[in-house]
Amino acid sequence: TYYVKRDTQKADQLYRRALLINPNDGWLHAEYARLLLDQGLNDRAKQEAQLAKKLGYNDRNNEIWGRVGIWP
Repeated sequence: TYYVKRDTQKADQLYRRALLINPNDGWLHAEYARLLLDQGLNDRAKQEAQLAKKLGYNDRNNEIWGRVGIWP
């Protein structure tokens, strides 16, 4: 909800909290990467996307892959 409403600060806090609870969730890392890109944090976003891929997340419909130039 915070992401959709463009409250990036609160969305960032929630993604980080969720990742502390479940650091092995590739989908969370991919979605967090999308938020980071929207904040202009391209290098961090690419790292999160790479981690998502490493954790086995490979949904080709997720826009993150094209935005960071990494494909599952």
